[in-house]
Amino acid sequence: MRACTCRLAQAVRQLTTLLATLERSIADHPPSTDSQRYGNLSFRPWSAAALKALPQLVDAILSETHKAFLPHLVPLLTETSPFGNATRLDFGTGHEAAFFLFLYALRRIGVLTAADDLDVGLVVFPACVPSDGCHTLRRSD
Repeated sequence: MRACTCRLAQAVRQLTTLLATLERSIADHPPSTDSQRYGNLSFRPWSAAALKALPQLVDAILSETHKAFLPHLVPLLTETSPFGNATRLDFGTGHEAAFFLFLYALRRIGVLTAADDLDVGLVVFPACVPSDGCHTLRRSD
């Protein structure tokens, strides 16, 4: 993920931090060199670790007035597999849509505002779309 030198709202910065944290955690689960027809088996332990970390990462995005929404927001990331499917080792537009649903929920409850829309579209959403790291863990070269 490239660093943005523009001014971003706090929620947008925190979302990019969440995604950067997940991206950095790939170093703890380097791609497997074992031959696999589809995907890379290292995606599974990375996905399990990401799912475990997500409640705390999402909590960091929320202000005190939004903390009550945490139990409703976390499943949007843990149950819908926006970072790919650890069983099938794949990623597609449905996974992107799952992340978009999470962003939509943040917008609906007021964590993100209309003033953030451009930054979400140009900074946050592209940061979630398969990164080189996550893509490396999902593919089988």
